[in-house]
Amino acid sequence: DQSSFSQELRIASPAGEQFEWVAGVYFFDQEFTAITDTSSGRDTIFAFGGVVFDPFFFTLLGSGLNPTDFGLPADSAQIITNARIDTESLAAFVSGSYHLSDQWSITAGLRYTDDDKKLTFSQVSDTISQFAGFPSIDCADPSFGCDTTQRDHRWTPQVSVEFRPAEDILTYLKYSEGFNSGGFNANLFGGIAPLSFGPEEVESWELGFKSTLLNRRLRLNAAVYSTDYINKQESFFLASAGGFVQTNAGAAESEGFEIEFTALPTDGLEIFGSIGTADAVYTDFGDDTGNKLQNAPDLQWNLGGQYEWALSDMMNGFVRADVFYQDDRFLSSSNDPFFVFEETTMVNLRFGLGSDDGKWTVTAWSKNLFEDDAVVQIFGGSSPFIPSFNYAPNMPRTYGVDFRYMF
Repeated sequence: DQSSFSQELRIASPAGEQFEWVAGVYFFDQEFTAITDTSSGRDTIFAFGGVVFDPFFFTLLGSGLNPTDFGLPADSAQIITNARIDTESLAAFVSGSYHLSDQWSITAGLRYTDDDKKLTFSQVSDTISQFAGFPSIDCADPSFGCDTTQRDHRWTPQVSVEFRPAEDILTYLKYSEGFNSGGFNANLFGGIAPLSFGPEEVESWELGFKSTLLNRRLRLNAAVYSTDYINKQESFFLASAGGFVQTNAGAAESEGFEIEFTALPTDGLEIFGSIGTADAVYTDFGDDTGNKLQNAPDLQWNLGGQYEWALSDMMNGFVRADVFYQDDRFLSSSNDPFFVFEETTMVNLRFGLGSDDGKWTVTAWSKNLFEDDAVVQIFGGSSPFIPSFNYAPNMPRTYGVDFRYMF
C-alpha cells in the first residue's frame, strides 16, 4: 500500500527576452507499506532438507514416502515480514539562457535535491525458516544493527552551448549531472541482499542537432551521447527474497547515438522513424565487470507512416502502420544467456474515420499484428527452499475499435 503527495511551483521570465530564466521548488512525500506472509509446506521443507542433509535425506526424494513419516512437522514453515518506508524529498532549481546573438546561446542550470528516507522493518520466522537462513529481526532494536535512515543530497548542474548556423538548424553541446537517491529493500530478508542500497550518480555528455528542412517538410534530429554511472542502481530477482531487490554496481558507462525524422512528402502523408544504438557495459561490478548492462539493447528502431484523405467535406479517412524492432538484451548483470529478452519485431495497424473538425473519430486497430511471441521477461532462481522461474511472452495479437468524441 502506498500514498503520496507532490507539488511543484515555478516562476519564469517572459519568453523572447535576451535573458530567459525559470526557477522553482519541488516537494514529494510518500508512505509505502509492504507485508509479506510466506508459508512453505511439508514437501518444500522435505526438498530443502534433502539438499542440506545429503545423502541421508536426498535418497528419500522421489520415493513417494510421506515427509511426515520422517518427523517433519505437520505445520508449514512461515515467515512474516512487515516493512514501511517513509520518503520526503525537497528540491530547488534555477535555469537561465542568455542569447549572445541570433546564432549563439548559453544555458546553465543548477538543482539541489535533499531526500530523506526512513525504514521500519521486522521479520518473524519460525525455527525451520531460521534454519533455512531467514532470521527473526526487528530493526527497532539497536542490537540488530539495521541501517534504517538515509539522507542523500546533491547539487546537480547542467550547462549547454547552442549554435544556429541557419534559421532552421540548431546544434548543441550539453553536459549534465543527475542522481537517484538510495533506498531500502522491503522484501524477505535472507542475509544475501542488504536491506539498503546507495545513491546513483550520473554524468552525461551529448552532442547533437535539431533541424526543420525542405520548407518544413522534413524534421531531422540526431545526437551522440556518453553517460557514466557511479554506484549504478541495479535490480535483480532473488528467489530467497521472493522478488526483485536493489543493489549497486560500482560503475558503468553507455555510449551511442540516436536519429529521428518526420517527413511530409505529399499532402496527407506522414512518414516517421528513429534508430538508436547503445554500447553499455559495467566497468566495475565484481565478477560482472565487462558485461553488458541489463535491459540495454544494442539496437532498436521504428518506422511508420500515416495517410489521411478527405472522404467528403465533413469527413476524413486515415490509415496508420508502424513497425518496431528491438535487439535482444540481457535481463541479468551476469549476462546469463538463459535470462534474455528475445529479439522482437512488432507491427501495429490502425485505420478509421473522423470529422473534418476533429471532434470525433472511429478507429479500428490491431497491435502485434503478426503475433511475435518473443519472450520479453524471464526471471527466477534455483534456490532449493523457494525455487521459482517465471517468464512472459509478448502480448498476443490484440484488436479493437475506439470511439472518441471531443466535447
